[in-house]
Amino acid sequence: EGDVSGGWLVEVDNYNTSPHISVTLPDKSQPLWVTYHSPESLSTLQSDYLQQQFTLIRDALYQPSTASVAWDRLIDARTMAEVYVVRELLQDEEGFHGSFYLYKDAGDDARWTAGPVWDFGNSYRNSLTDFIWDAPNFECFLIDRLYALVSRISRPPSTKPSDAITTPCDLPSSTISTASPGPSPMLPPPTAAYGRPTVPTV
Repeated sequence: EGDVSGGWLVEVDNYNTSPHISVTLPDKSQPLWVTYHSPESLSTLQSDYLQQQFTLIRDALYQPSTASVAWDRLIDARTMAEVYVVRELLQDEEGFHGSFYLYKDAGDDARWTAGPVWDFGNSYRNSLTDFIWDAPNFECFLIDRLYALVSRISRPPSTKPSDAITTPCDLPSSTISTASPGPSPMLPPPTAAYGRPTVPTV
């Protein structure tokens, strides 16, 4: 059947609908459902490969130490951080337990890439829902390397863009200026012990 390592587009889904594979998670009652969109139907070899890949991802994410980089060999960290920032800016707490897409090219060294972003039907619901990190479905959010990338991406650029771009933003940005010198607003500092970061009271 040839190389089955590439040509993948899958969705971490919050609906138990076919076609999908399931991966049990050690700290959750609901399994991780992964719906495959490309290919649309799988051979036995392809099904086994997809199951193996997400089992390896789960095992790499659930490590005793947040300093582990085992998952980084399977998932592209930069794109995970970029999708995280987009989702958090839009207050889309549903962003990673449903409609979360990943794709993968062929090759043993190719990693799963986060994206494209999709489905913002639950965005801007800050009065109804919490931040993504308050109940993360993907353990990447608790790992040091992703935390560092999110912090770096979410900081303002060191060089000032043109005034034509910044002027319309001056008024709203001035209202939050006191918060800008602090840590990244996207993610609270991780706790010393392994586990969920402490969410600040707003």
